[in-house]
Amino acid sequence: MRAVLPALCVIWGLLACQVKRPPELGALSDDAGIDASPSFAGALAGAPILQCSLGPDGGVCDCVDVDLLETPPLLHFALDRSGSMNDSNKWSTVRQVVGETVMQLGPRISVAASVFPDPSRDGCSPGLQVFPPRRGDPPAGTIGPTLEDLAKTLDLLASGATPTAKSLAIVKTLVEQSTGRRYVILATDGGPNCNDALKCDVSECLPNIESVAPTCQPDKPPNCCDSASYGSVQCLDGAATVKAVNDIAKAGVPVYVVGVPGSGPYASLLNKMAEAGGTARAADVKYYRVDSTDAGALRAALTQVAAAITGTCEFDLKDKPTLGYVNVYADNKPLTQDGNWTLSDKRVTLIGPACDRVLRGDVLNVRVVVGCPTIIR
Repeated sequence: MRAVLPALCVIWGLLACQVKRPPELGALSDDAGIDASPSFAGALAGAPILQCSLGPDGGVCDCVDVDLLETPPLLHFALDRSGSMNDSNKWSTVRQVVGETVMQLGPRISVAASVFPDPSRDGCSPGLQVFPPRRGDPPAGTIGPTLEDLAKTLDLLASGATPTAKSLAIVKTLVEQSTGRRYVILATDGGPNCNDALKCDVSECLPNIESVAPTCQPDKPPNCCDSASYGSVQCLDGAATVKAVNDIAKAGVPVYVVGVPGSGPYASLLNKMAEAGGTARAADVKYYRVDSTDAGALRAALTQVAAAITGTCEFDLKDKPTLGYVNVYADNKPLTQDGNWTLSDKRVTLIGPACDRVLRGDVLNVRVVVGCPTIIR
């Protein structure tokens, strides 16, 4: 669903494009993506800018994004930055892909982010919001102040434990302060812990489950969560975490659960969390499971989540456009009108394969642009 832009957004002024056929809009490629290392914010400065180009016949036309009526949904990312996220650069990959997703959705969303544990205290300290709700950058697919500030904010090291339940309780309070459509996207690589009121046997002791030492083995003594070893703080805090997810859902905020590599031993719990969050998938794996540390695997999962939230084939425009001078761009490439979209008064409707691609999540960046002659076929 396209968001309402505060005003018609002229892309870097009146830019040149060919009269007979609107140009493709240049965009970041995979090779030009955001570097999610601790200094990756600086890499944003040299990224390409979406622009139109001079047509081969020398003609020009204005490229102007159209205002849409819909108020954008809030995507609140709750990100696990525990020490295990250092393995295989998982934390860097999460930050990179979150940034890419926010860039592609642009002003169609507002974005907020919390991390856990608290970066200033680590250990079992509950997480906190590090990026308050803010509208994405127009036009979609470009880097602007929101993405730059989000990148800088997430320049954090991964460290500490996984106080998921306590952190989600804070997230609930935060999202309740916003209005409209709100969603929480939880990305985690392991079992929640940090509940020192628990006692558990080896079947729910994280050091045993994860074989963190030769003496700590799954379903075998000794119990590495007893007081002589890692302590009860390392017991799996499953019930409290499921309740925390369900509490957010009961407040009218669906919770999407993304299990990044390392979360495999906790698949059953993550399934219960997805069910509690109201976003269970119709499959044996009900959450969004990522099995590879490659950025592409996480990108695919987050794209599916984003499509479930924002995917629509109907775009209601704020003003009626000039007939014959409207074009629709999907991931910065113009769609011919025949067989792909229709215009009725103030509504653009994607049809056929174009609509299917959006609903599948193959396309996140959809824009309605006026000023250039419509590509019919």
